[in-house]
Amino acid sequence: MVLLITKKGLNKKVAGIMTSQKNRIKKEILRSEEKLK
Repeated sequence: MVLLITKKGLNKKVAGIMTSQKNRIKKEILRSEEKLK
């Protein structure tokens, strides 16, 4: 049971990191597009 809880916590942490990285990439793409205009 303890392993399952920690696994869920790790998955949540990984998901949070993934979403934050995606948001960062989106922001960088928007910035580069604005520079091209």
